[in-house]
Amino acid sequence: MVLLDSLLSTNPTELPIKIRKFVVDIYVAEGRGEKEEGISSIPLLIPQVPQQGNGSECGFFVLYYIYFFIQTAPHSFCLDGYPYF
Repeated sequence: MVLLDSLLSTNPTELPIKIRKFVVDIYVAEGRGEKEEGISSIPLLIPQVPQQGNGSECGFFVLYYIYFFIQTAPHSFCLDGYPYF
């Protein structure tokens, strides 16, 4: 999992706990059988990213992050290389 936070609107040390709880809640709501231990083993990356100057530029930042991700994504994708996917 990757969190790209252009607002730094919350304490970054609290985010992994809240994000993992959110993912577990989604799995429970959907009736999926994944265990919380499996979800907690998925890496959560929080890289430093450019910060927006106000609360109205978030759409531009989302589009920038998507563009950057596509530009750096591997040309071929194989599930063998991504066991958590």
